[in-house]
Amino acid sequence: MTDLGTLGGPHSLALGINNAGQIVGQSHTSAGQQHAFLWEDGVMIQLPGLGGDWSGATAITNAGEIVGASSANSGGELRATVWAGPSARRFR
Repeated sequence: MTDLGTLGGPHSLALGINNAGQIVGQSHTSAGQQHAFLWEDGVMIQLPGLGGDWSGATAITNAGEIVGASSANSGGELRATVWAGPSARRFR
C-alpha cells in the first residue's frame, strides 16, 4: 500500500491505474476545491481543468490517456474531459 498524498487538502481518492503504475483520481486542494490528478514516479500532479472549480479523473489507458469530467464554469456545468500526452500534461 502506498500513500499518494493530496493536492494540499485533507482527502484524495484513486480511481484508476495502468500497467505502468500511473494512478489517476481526484484530490482536495488547500482551497477546498476538488481536482483531477495524475500520480507518477512518486509525485501527484494536478491536471488542468476547463475553467471551473471541480474536476475528476476516473481512468487511464496504458498509453497514458486519461478520461474524466471537469466543470466548465463556476455554475458547475460538467463536461467529459480527456487529458492526453506523454504524461497527460496537455489536454484536449
